[in-house]
Amino acid sequence: MSKQSLRSFSILLVITLLISIIPTIFATEKTDKKAEEKKEETAFVSAKLVSDATMLNEPRADAAFVAGLMADTDVKVLQMGLSWCKIDAGLAQGYVASRFLRFSDVPEQESFAIVNAKNGRLTLREKPNTKSKALAKLKNGTVTAVLKASDKNFTLVAVDGKEGYLLSNHLELTGPRESLGTGKIIHPDHPGKVRKIRMRWDDKTGSNVIDEYKTETPVIILSKGETWYEIEVLGKRGYMMKKFIEEAAAPAPAPAPAQPAVPAGVQQPVQPQQPGAVPTLVPTIPQPDTPFVPSPTASPEPGEYVEEGEVLEGVPDDE
Repeated sequence: MSKQSLRSFSILLVITLLISIIPTIFATEKTDKKAEEKKEETAFVSAKLVSDATMLNEPRADAAFVAGLMADTDVKVLQMGLSWCKIDAGLAQGYVASRFLRFSDVPEQESFAIVNAKNGRLTLREKPNTKSKALAKLKNGTVTAVLKASDKNFTLVAVDGKEGYLLSNHLELTGPRESLGTGKIIHPDHPGKVRKIRMRWDDKTGSNVIDEYKTETPVIILSKGETWYEIEVLGKRGYMMKKFIEEAAAPAPAPAPAQPAVPAGVQQPVQPQQPGAVPTLVPTIPQPDTPFVPSPTASPEPGEYVEEGEVLEGVPDDE
């Protein structure tokens, strides 16, 4: 093969290699760009700390410490809640009590708006009119942050990374709440099996279902009644029957310091008695045995749980 032919072959080989490599480079860059965009698309609502606060790893006051945050720190709220909000403070994520967060300059007692629509859902709109573009459909019980005090017709809110307007007469305005602890959803009659339990808008059965959640889903407890608990689940507030909630146990107290052992052969000091005092033994009265009477097993409330895969009927949206 001549030198010229060899040179031509080499050039052709280089061109072939470039043609095969360049698409791979662009494909890799495109994939990396999509991954970055997806990371940046994590929905959040901006908020500011009104005072120094502690970030914890769970939404309860006795949870493990994550970080200490200073007043006026800007944070991203990843999950809204009346009692606790999950936040991203830049270097760490965790939970902060909602009373430490402000989303706008509205009064604290009206800083949250809960969806309360007649038909179970409400449309979040781009502008304050019913003909404006729909941004999202929000189910009853959804907790939103109020950005602008409500006027006669609409309230500007933020939720799940979106800002928009909701009809004011379908909202319940409220301030931060204190929680009574945490727990998880269970089904006492079907332990170990996956069941879906209904959360409701009111503490009664009927056509007021907000959503349904699988057993083992964590909940935050806001208030307790004889039959119903008021709870928060994944950014929604509602009611669920007490028997379907297992409260989380409080952390075990630290063990008491051990008492030093008395060396062998050392006599314990004897407490002196008063002169003339005669020790008196208190007679014990035998108590009759109380027969065990088993409590009746409560039957599950009809309609409060559904089998895996069952779908609730659809309802029309409010404007």
